[in-house]
Amino acid sequence: MNEAIKKLYKGLLRVLLVLLHDFPEFLSEYHISFCDVIPITCMQLRNLVLSAFPRTMRLPDPYTHVTEKTKIAEFSQPPKILADYVSGLNNIRQRLDGYLTSKMPVEFPTLIPRVLRSNDGAYNVTFISIFVVYIGAHNAQAFANNQYPIQDMSSTQILKHLLVALDVEGKHHVLNAMVNQLRYPNSHTNFFSHVLLHLFMNTNAGVQELMTRVLLERLIVHKPHPWGLLVTYIELIKIPKYVNM
Repeated sequence: MNEAIKKLYKGLLRVLLVLLHDFPEFLSEYHISFCDVIPITCMQLRNLVLSAFPRTMRLPDPYTHVTEKTKIAEFSQPPKILADYVSGLNNIRQRLDGYLTSKMPVEFPTLIPRVLRSNDGAYNVTFISIFVVYIGAHNAQAFANNQYPIQDMSSTQILKHLLVALDVEGKHHVLNAMVNQLRYPNSHTNFFSHVLLHLFMNTNAGVQELMTRVLLERLIVHKPHPWGLLVTYIELIKIPKYVNM
């Protein structure tokens, strides 16, 4: 980066730090919009936005609450999202809702990869982001209420298919969209944390390596780190069933 861009970056970093300290709800409630315009390589900026949580909440210690994750009361509460991400689904929403509810038609997941690309053939990263959030939100509450195991969720099956069918770039975008939801304790963080760990156990080595990379590249930058990101990674490296694969 040239000197002007460096100063612009430092200035933006300081503005976000002020917002994180004084207006964390603003960053939290519009995190989808912020993440859409932050370049994928600016990990610290992204972490600043995703680390925001309501001022009335006290975060559990991520290093001592890994095995007690399911006991956290906030995991039953959905996060407040003010960004309008639903309208971006356009014509696919009706068919998507049908599959998420009934898992019919069974071939629907095979049709999704083509709608994740723009007309020029490039991946539509914004659409991937809202798509992942939408399908996760659809099943997050049911999972929090222990209605279905994670592997039986329609959202899990869609995400698993994408991590098999897409190329490396597409998988990377999908995983990044999932990791963006590992924030403060809420039903979305709980759902996506369990989905990522389930997929780590039930995909090939290539996906496992890519998932580890996506998590690590967000942790090697300066603090702050999102609470859900820390909890998921600590679980991945401490729980024997993941370590001894």
